[in-house]
Amino acid sequence: MLSYRKRPLSIIGIFVFVLILVLILFLFYNLSDQRAIKKIEQINAEFGVSNNNLLPIDRTGYVIELNKVESMYAYPIQRFVLLYDDAEKLDRLYNQIYSLNQPCITEKGLDSVENYLSLREAYQNLFKQQYDSKLDKIYWERYMLILDNSSLNLILDNLKELPRC
Repeated sequence: MLSYRKRPLSIIGIFVFVLILVLILFLFYNLSDQRAIKKIEQINAEFGVSNNNLLPIDRTGYVIELNKVESMYAYPIQRFVLLYDDAEKLDRLYNQIYSLNQPCITEKGLDSVENYLSLREAYQNLFKQQYDSKLDKIYWERYMLILDNSSLNLILDNLKELPRC
C-alpha cells in the first residue's frame, strides 16, 4: 500500500472532532466565568461588600472597578448600585414634597418615578435570568431579594396619587 495517500475522514471521525471542539469551548467558557466571579469577589472584598452590605461607601470607585471586569455578571451589579442611587434620590424627593404645605408633584418628578419602576423591573428580570448557584459567592440572591423588596412601592404609589404642580 501507498503510505502517502490520505484516507478520507469518516462520519464518526468528524463527529468525534466536533465533540472535542465543543468540549474545549465549553471548558474555556466555564473557566472564563469562574475567573470573572473570582475577580468580582476580590473587588467586593476590597470595597467591603458583604451579604449584609451590598453598597460600599465609595460607590463610584466600585462601579469603575466592576466595569473593568467586562463580565455579564458585573453589569447587573453596576446597574444595581446606580439604581440604588436613584432610589435614594426618589426618597429625598418624597421627603421634600411632603415637607411642603401643599404637597404636589411635577410631571418631571412623576416621570422619574415611572422610569425608576421600569428600570427596577428590568434589572430584577436580568438578575433572575442570570441566576446560577455559583453566583451565591457574589451575593446574587441578596441582590434579587432587595430588588423584590417592595418597600419603595408605597412611597412611589403615594407620589403618583399627589396632585400635579
